[in-house]
Amino acid sequence: MNFLEALFTGAKAMVKHIVGAVRSVVRGVLNEVGPPAQDRPAALGHSAADRFFQQAQQLADQERELAEKAQRDRKKTEADVQRLRQLAIERERVRAEMERANAQAAAQQLRERAGDTLLAKLDDDELSSNVGILAAKACPACAGMMRIRQGALAAETGQRRFYWQCTEPHHPPCPTIKLDPSKHDAGVLRLADPDLDTPKPQRHAEWNRPDVLAQTHGRLRQHLGDDDKQVVCPQHLLPMKLLPKRAPGGRVLDSYEYVCLGVTAEGKACEHKVELQTMPQVAAMLLRTEGEGIIGAGIRVRTTPRLDPRPHLPRIAKPGAAASASGLEPVAGAKDPRHHAQARQQEGQRDAQAPAHADVGAAEEAPAKAADQVEHWVE
Repeated sequence: MNFLEALFTGAKAMVKHIVGAVRSVVRGVLNEVGPPAQDRPAALGHSAADRFFQQAQQLADQERELAEKAQRDRKKTEADVQRLRQLAIERERVRAEMERANAQAAAQQLRERAGDTLLAKLDDDELSSNVGILAAKACPACAGMMRIRQGALAAETGQRRFYWQCTEPHHPPCPTIKLDPSKHDAGVLRLADPDLDTPKPQRHAEWNRPDVLAQTHGRLRQHLGDDDKQVVCPQHLLPMKLLPKRAPGGRVLDSYEYVCLGVTAEGKACEHKVELQTMPQVAAMLLRTEGEGIIGAGIRVRTTPRLDPRPHLPRIAKPGAAASASGLEPVAGAKDPRHHAQARQQEGQRDAQAPAHADVGAAEEAPAKAADQVEHWVE
């Protein structure tokens, strides 16, 4: 039986069917993954990942320099156009190597930790915890790597929509593939995770406790400006940065997003972003970066927040705005650098601080914006 749907780093696999005992599913998945080949290059370790990201950064820097030159000269020379073509070819080479290494790393980690995995039924929380993460799953249209994205809440069911999206920069883009856990007997092989192993009603109640929300807000603020090497820009191949939204609402789920600070060949800021819209996303992000998610985490909010690398406007209070019942203020917004050609800022040029307070209101999910909604469904 064909079990495997997709592999993720961290000893995780999405399976098409939950049939039999956990060990039988594990054996089936490992048979499909196959043994490691001796002649393959090393899998994506920290040093290999950093090497790919350094190469991607060099390409992005050269692309930005050419865009700045074209803006100064108000034209592109034939040599500039030819160099941009060469950069695009080189980026595709880096992309192919990065995707191959990522797939090998995911397979290797699953082999090493297979005995520690459990089998969970696929639901919206399991899907949401993997949103934006590069997966070892081939696009049926072009064979490129795919990732899970989430769309708006369905009006008829109140459930969030999910879909597979190809990461290759095709024009027009490859069709997306709908993911509906309620219609399939699918599952996830993964390591233990208190946020997802806790019964659903209980974990949602825990996530929405005011003290937990306040703690989570504080933990997220400590990572503002940090790269997440599991959330990679599909255009520039750079790890995306966690930053405040342009117009944060003050709640955990409407205040943060991953953005790419790269600039296109036309001098426009990269528009790729991954919003933190659900608590499973937030818990997974904290688990990746700190080794512990939300449920079971101790209170350990640092008093000095890290800085936001994007240029900021001064925080101006709205006239007549009243303080929240908790006495805490919402997260301040940042001037978005994606509206000018100088969006790429050096990490050391962090010239403004995120505020030390946050609204700890309930973390209900809001409908996704139009830009996140799905246009091409494939059953």
